[in-house]
Parts: sequence; structure tokens; C-alpha cells
Amino acid sequence: MKNFDCKRYWLVLKQNVIQGRKRFLTSYAGVFLGLFLTFMCISIGTRSNPCYDYTQNGVALTFCVFMLGCLVFGSAVLGHLDSKTARITALMLPATNLEKFLVRLTLCLPVYWVLYVPVFLAADAAQMLTTEVIGGNGQWIAPVLWQELTGIGDFLNSSAIQIGDRAYYVLWSIIATCTLTYAVYIFGSAVFRKRAFILTSVVLFAANILSGYMLLSIDTREFQLKMGEDFTGILFIVLMFAGAAGLVFASYKLFCRMQVVVPKLFGK
Repeated sequence: MKNFDCKRYWLVLKQNVIQGRKRFLTSYAGVFLGLFLTFMCISIGTRSNPCYDYTQNGVALTFCVFMLGCLVFGSAVLGHLDSKTARITALMLPATNLEKFLVRLTLCLPVYWVLYVPVFLAADAAQMLTTEVIGGNGQWIAPVLWQELTGIGDFLNSSAIQIGDRAYYVLWSIIATCTLTYAVYIFGSAVFRKRAFILTSVVLFAANILSGYMLLSIDTREFQLKMGEDFTGILFIVLMFAGAAGLVFASYKLFCRMQVVVPKLFGK
């Protein structure tokens, strides 16, 4: 059997969608609710105080909902293996471990990104209809947010002119940080079979506190002076991407070593 076959991958993908449709619908319903409440807050705030621009807060809140959804879906990459029956079914599926793992990554990463757009628009439409029903003037928020988002590129270009290329360092640092965080939650789904999102969040919070304390106790100015601030920034970005790749690979290896009966520390 080849390690990867497109036909088998497609069959496993369909099997995962059919088998986990209730779980996926519940997850996307949560994303819809989060966006709907966010849009309602923006709409109510704009009507109560027209002099204040709530669009920037709306962009930030929408991004937070999107990232929270990414983390929840990331912690669910292997979350379907939370029972003995589910693990037996996964092991008996006539496909390679690589195909099964890539299917789960596909459903919890690019598919979420694609489906986020219609969920986003549906939540905005629901907000507008709700505003009309309660007696207000309904307004589409999505075009306003889109205008704000498309202005980020102009902001980066103008910032790059003023402060060199550091604006793009900031952008790549944000991307690298989000990628690494997402990989941490994928790894958490491989370690914690149940309550992966909560347990991973607790571990990540503790790790951030510990690493912050260690960085405060270490003087990094000498290293930055020797290596240069630009090189130091690039090095950290590369290390974060490498760390993310390593965590995803480690998650795959743990998935390959999956057993029907897991240790109680990880199974509960």
C-alpha cells in the first residue's frame, strides 16, 4: 500500500465528514453565535454613540473570534478519538496513518477558513435582520470590516516607508506566533484525548508565565548587540515556524502510535 493515495484520501475525507457531521455543525454554530454577538455589540454601540467609530474594535473582535475558532478546531484535530470505539474505528479504517492525519488537518484548518466566510456573512445577515426587528436601522457590518481589513496593506506600506521594514517584521511575527499557537493546540489534541482545548490552554498559560519570567531574568541586550536586532528578529520568526512544524510532526508520530486503550493520564 502506498503511503498516500488521492482516492483513499478523498474517501477518508468523506467518511470523516459524514461520521462527524453533528460535531462539525455544533462547532460552526458556536462560531456563528460568537460572530452574531460581536456584530450585535458593534451595531448597538454604533446606534447608542454615533460619534464613536466601533469598526476598528469590530475588526479586532472578529479576528479574535476567528483565532479562537482556529484554536478550538486545532484542539479537535484528534479530538474524535476520545472513545475506545472511535479509536477502534480509526485503526480499522483501510487507509494509511498519513492519509488519516492529513484528512483531520484539512477539516480543521483550510476547510474552517473557507467555511468561516459564509458563516461570517450569515451572522451579519442575522444581525441586520435582528436590528430591523427590534426597531433599529439595520446596517451591513461586513463591508465596513472588509474596508478596514483592506486598509491594513496600505498601513503596512506607509509604516514600512517611515520605519523601514520593521512593519513587515511585526506582521511576520504575528503570523509566526499564530502558527506556533495553532500547532501547540494540534499537539494538545494528540496528548489530551478529552478536554484538549481546556487542558492545552492551561498548559500554554503556565508555559507563557514561566518563559516570561525566564526572559526577564536573562539579559538579551548583549546577544542583540552582537547579532544585530534585525537578525535576532528573523531568527525568532524562523524558530517559531520550525517549532510549529516540529509540533505538527510530533502530533503525527503520536497519532501513529495510538493504542485502543490509552493511559489514564491522557485518556481522562
